[in-house]
This record gives sequence, structure tokens and C-alpha cells, in this order.
Amino acid sequence: MSSDISQQIDYFCAERGLDRDEVVSAIENAVAAAYRKDFGERENAYFAEFNTDTGKYKVFQTVTVVEEAKFPEREISLVQARLQDPGVELGHVFKTEVSNESDINFGRVASQIARQVLIQSVNLIKHSKLLSVFKDKIGEIVTGEIERFGKGGYFVIVGGTTAFLSLSDILPGERFKPGQLIKAVITSINEFKGGGSHIVLSRSSTEFVVSLMKQEIPELAAGAIKIDKIVRDPSVRTKILVSARDDDSTLDPVGTCLGRKNVRILNVLRELSPTQTEKIDIILNTPDDITGLIASSLEPAEIEDVEYDDDAKEAKVYCYEEEASIAIGKKGGNINLACKLLGINISLVTIDNEGNTNEKDESLDSSVVIHEDPSIL
Repeated sequence: MSSDISQQIDYFCAERGLDRDEVVSAIENAVAAAYRKDFGERENAYFAEFNTDTGKYKVFQTVTVVEEAKFPEREISLVQARLQDPGVELGHVFKTEVSNESDINFGRVASQIARQVLIQSVNLIKHSKLLSVFKDKIGEIVTGEIERFGKGGYFVIVGGTTAFLSLSDILPGERFKPGQLIKAVITSINEFKGGGSHIVLSRSSTEFVVSLMKQEIPELAAGAIKIDKIVRDPSVRTKILVSARDDDSTLDPVGTCLGRKNVRILNVLRELSPTQTEKIDIILNTPDDITGLIASSLEPAEIEDVEYDDDAKEAKVYCYEEEASIAIGKKGGNINLACKLLGINISLVTIDNEGNTNEKDESLDSSVVIHEDPSIL
């Protein structure tokens, strides 16, 4: 019997990637909880010892040495403790055996409690390991396999554990099937009150764009080029402000990000949007030339003139009528992104063929979902 128990523990550890000592500790916690339910006192503290060689366990009542005991069922004052052991120090735990396996016959409720405590302990162990493995990988891109669709999103297998990709973190119209491989960025690790956790993934966030670009553009990954700000309307358009890390650098940030014949940014777009509907505008950050920066923020529209009021943080942008729809974008998406990128209000003034002007009232469209990150680096 003891040999079977020992083997089962080994199999369980191998299957879940857990340490033997951790699992034994979880079993001991479960036994102590069951004992308290059926035989012990609620106020008392109990500890169990489980011998994997014999398959037997013992239960002890414990008291901890403290400066002044406020809970006599669980604590003993240092003065009283030194009457029993003159060399005892604060934090020492006295154990008194209260029962061994031959005395114990747990009832149904106590057995259920033991099972719940065991499951919770194992989940906490898995959670701790998950944090240690993935805590430094937030912001990194991973490849995962779709396991199943659940409430609110997809469960994805990543590195032997389960991650979650919510519907709000995928692109509009994206659907996945079990077994399908996808790429996503790790944005956080969710912790649950009852123990356990899962990795949170995203394909719609600005972090996904940044991570893809770092994979494709060595100068960005190395820090020679930095992203000052990025805003995104998923599957439609992303605008990115870039600059050289060294002000005296001869490196062209925009050209470097685009690559020869735009090959670098095209590779990013293929991963970013399989349907290749999304566009990326790479814009050189020129704070000393704010009007030029405003004009560039409305790419791909051609802007004729810009009037900027620094106090009001407002700009009037002039363009010909044929460029107006490009500057505005679908549902106002392009001009909305430009406003978010620069943190200003932009109004559009069109110029007809006779040189007459007409100011358009283009307020921000709340239907456009914009993800932004003002401090990527």
C-alpha cells in the first residue's frame, strides 16, 4: 500500500510538473484540515506529518512562541515557553501529538474538506511556479495552441500551462478552432482569490504591435530607436511616433522601421493582421516642428497647411477636398488616432478648387475603439 501511494505521488508530480516535497506538504495540509473538522477545535492550530515510505501520518497540535500570547490556543508567550525550554526563541513551534492514523476515521464532510484543501494547495503551488516562469515574460510574444472556446474567450495552451485570450483582445472578425496555432503577447497574469492563476494574452493591444516590431527590427530591440507613443484601432490602423535614442544619431528611425522596400513593416503586418487590412503609420517625432508633426500624424493624407494654438492644444489643418476623406478616415478613425497620438484636438478645413475654405466638424467618434500606450519604453 505504501509503495502504491509513493508511486502515485511520483506520477502526480511528473504529470503536473511539481516537486515531491510540495505535494507531500499539500497532503499534510489536507490531513490537518480534515482532523480539525472531525476531531479538533476550530481555534487550535494543527500540523500533520505524512511518511511516504510507510504511507502513514500523524497529527500534532501546535503552539507558536510569541512575545505576548493573545490567542492561547495557538500561541505561547516567550516567558512561559522558556519555563519548558530555556533556549527557546521567538517563532519556535511546540508540537504535541494528538493522533495517528490508527485513531482516525474521517467522515464524509472532513474528507471533502481534505480534498478541497489539497486541490487549493496544488493550485497555489502551480500558481507560484507560473509566476516564477512568466513574470519576466510580460510583453513577450508567444505561440500557443487553441484548446477550447469558453465563456468570454479562448483557452490557449502556452508552455504547458493554460492562458486566456478574451474576445476583447482579438481582432474584429477573428475566430479560432481547437488545435490552431496563434501568436499573441503576454499582457499580465491573473490571480484568483481561491488560488491559481492564468496568463492573459492579447492580439489587439498596442503591446502586440510593439513586440512584433522588436522581433523584426533589431535597432528597436537594441534601443537605438525608441517608440515614443503608439495608438491603435485594431484591424484598421496603428500610428506610431518614433525617434532615435541618440539625438546626434544619423540613423533614420522611420526608414529603419520600414526597411528596404518596406519589407520590415510588411512582415509585421502579416503577423498583425492575417487579412492584411490593418495599416501602420510610422511617424518621426519632431517636437521642435509641431506643425510638421501634426501634418505627418494625418498620413496618408496630404496636408497643405497647419495652424496650431499651443495654449488651447488645438490645430486647424488645411487640405484639398479630395484629401479630406483620407485625413478623416473610416468613421473618423484616422483623425481620431492622430488626436490621441498627439494629445490635441484637430479640426479639418477643406480647400476647394477656387481656394475657398470650409471647416468640417469632425468630433471624436466613440464607436472607434482606440488602444493607446503613451509610455512604451
